Amino acid sequence: MSRDVTDIINFAALSAQQKSLTGRFAAAGRIRIDNVLHDNVSMELLTALKVLDWRLVMNDAHGRHVDISPSEQKRLGAKAIRQLKTQAQKRALSQFSYLYENYPLYDRVQQKLPVPKILSEIFTALSHETFITYMREVTGKGIDYCDIQATRYRSGHMLTEHDDNVSGKNRHCAYVLSMCAGWQRKWGGNLEFLEPNQSITDTFVPQFNALSIFAVPVPHRVSKVRPGVLASRYSLTGWMRHH
Repeated sequence: MSRDVTDIINFAALSAQQKSLTGRFAAAGRIRIDNVLHDNVSMELLTALKVLDWRLVMNDAHGRHVDISPSEQKRLGAKAIRQLKTQAQKRALSQFSYLYENYPLYDRVQQKLPVPKILSEIFTALSHETFITYMREVTGKGIDYCDIQATRYRSGHMLTEHDDNVSGKNRHCAYVLSMCAGWQRKWGGNLEFLEPNQSITDTFVPQFNALSIFAVPVPHRVSKVRPGVLASRYSLTGWMRHH
């Protein structure tokens, strides 16, 4: 039996922060909400994230999306994968580039493909009317639902500057549900907000069970995870949209 939305999302913690969050979002266009999921749910989620079949995603020299399944990564071999990663990292020096791993939860649910139970429950909870109503009140946006993917950033992974403003996608806000215990700022993988001159106006360091929300469009990036970092930056990410 699936749990109710109130068993997934910690509405007591959300309610306690609502007035402060509403004011901060109105002033800055971005907030972070702590302790979004109940403790037992957050630990279940982290356990599930650690064993997903992660796909390697990047864009090529022509800006086209490249999605490499676990089986295809095995077929290509470690050397070819290293070369693809190196090329993506070089492109990041001069053009929009991304390199990380994902699990396309929203797409899998829409296609009626199997997903882990905890991910299915969270997918349902984030688009439940109770949560959506809360987000409308905090952000002042006409949000109808959340799409969602799981992401994992590891050594060398990054997402360069962009603003999430894609015509026809109806994105009001972007969000990152961070699931990183003990992450250190010096490791990279930080969510950075930028001015037009590339100066950093704000930085959200990955945390555990913390939901970052920011209005679309705004220039931002995920800084490169430093080479040699052994930890994984787990999160659920997506956009709060209207139909």
